[in-house]
Amino acid sequence: NGYDEAEFPPLGTPSIIRNRVFTITYTGELYQRRNPRPLFRALRRLLDLGIIAPGTARFDLIGQCDMAEGKPVQDMVVQHGLTGYVTLLGPLDKTSVLRHVLASDLLLVLAEGWTMQIPIKAYEYLRSGRAILALTSEGALADLLRVTGGARVIDPTDDAGIVDAVASAYGAWKRGVASLTADPHVVATF
Repeated sequence: NGYDEAEFPPLGTPSIIRNRVFTITYTGELYQRRNPRPLFRALRRLLDLGIIAPGTARFDLIGQCDMAEGKPVQDMVVQHGLTGYVTLLGPLDKTSVLRHVLASDLLLVLAEGWTMQIPIKAYEYLRSGRAILALTSEGALADLLRVTGGARVIDPTDDAGIVDAVASAYGAWKRGVASLTADPHVVATF
């Protein structure tokens, strides 16, 4: 796996885009044990604590993301009180997906139980130069992201760690600085 550099030049890689709202993006499908619920819990906690101000954050899910572990994701959104914060955008063409990735403040990788595989989105996320939050077990993906930098690797069951990672990225967004960046020389090898 890797990324196709030819898909990126027309889009460019922006420096820090100051979005109107802190934007988290997930791209792909929700299958097997991929579930956005840990991030929903973190967002709810940060809103309840007042760390994230009302109306200043959003979480976009792009792709086949309407069901997770046999449950409607929209029901999870309502259950966590995140209506208005979470948008299920459905499948988009590759250029639109990459535009969303490049304009995001935090990119989410869900890879619970994937100890030997690295999802292709990890390479595209790394190429984007944006901060990454990887909710994954120890294994190949965690190893890759630690070598390249630019990511927080958190076990999906570590609610406090996820809250801390999102709060840190949100704080960087508020200050207008990059929260994490991968080493571009290492990323270029993919």
